[in-house]
Amino acid sequence: MVPPPSLQLLLQEPQYTKLKTRCTERRKAFKADPAAQDDLAAYHRRDNDHVYSALPGLVPDSVVGKGDIPYFRSDSFFTDFALHQPSYVLSSSKESLIIGNKRSHDVRLASAEWDPEHIDRSTSAGMSYFHFMVIPKRKVYNIVSLTDTAIIHEMISHFKSFWAQPGAAQKCIDRINLAVKEQADQVLAHLDDKQSSSFNEVLKDVRKYAEECSVQLRKLSAQDFVFGFHAMPDASVGHLHMHVLPLSETFRQFSTYVHDTKTIPARAVIEVLEAQSERSTHVCTLFWSAHYFKTFIGRFSM
Repeated sequence: MVPPPSLQLLLQEPQYTKLKTRCTERRKAFKADPAAQDDLAAYHRRDNDHVYSALPGLVPDSVVGKGDIPYFRSDSFFTDFALHQPSYVLSSSKESLIIGNKRSHDVRLASAEWDPEHIDRSTSAGMSYFHFMVIPKRKVYNIVSLTDTAIIHEMISHFKSFWAQPGAAQKCIDRINLAVKEQADQVLAHLDDKQSSSFNEVLKDVRKYAEECSVQLRKLSAQDFVFGFHAMPDASVGHLHMHVLPLSETFRQFSTYVHDTKTIPARAVIEVLEAQSERSTHVCTLFWSAHYFKTFIGRFSM
């Protein structure tokens, strides 16, 4: 079997510069889109009467107003996440949540062979055995709309603090195992006896691999993970979410790689934001310098 790609590649050239450029270009395009800027303002003020035409990743109309805790038109599936999905929250800080992935890490559970519509859904699997996310509690749309780096630094710090706690790894392993069980139960619900027998053989291998990964996961420190973002329109949810993934390919044997080329390292996003902030400050300084010079010359010539 061909070894899976290491996520270390995201931090190496030429991929790192390509992803950094991707971030810059997506931010530029988003800022230049008047409809997107109009939608963003409505999103932040939670305007549920606004018609969102250029802001992908919000909840579909079919779920608006539904459920015990209803979603609103300006929401995404990560809005007020702790209220809607408390069982997926592994840790909470003042600013952010660490949350589990609903889909399992293993593409073998998402094969067309087991799908009732015979559709291969392997791209919905996790990018690694360990694929968790950190999200802001407040409404923040995406890296394309960020104006500073504060929330990124906070989310990274939150995960590092969480991972240093005793029992953090086991907490994550339990969530991973539950995702496998829930997905397997969904598959088995529509299979006949013969198909179920075949699927259960696959499931044994899935669980064996997961157990092997869990042993290795407990050995990792916070420095063994990469933090990454998907820039809209690549992200599936219209709420900032930072993917947390182990760098080692050990955890990727049966995961999807299709999202690798759009996963922008947090470090690259921070560099882009800081560079843009410096340019804005420089332009502002030049403007006021010119203004004061013009004022001074005007007074001198009177």
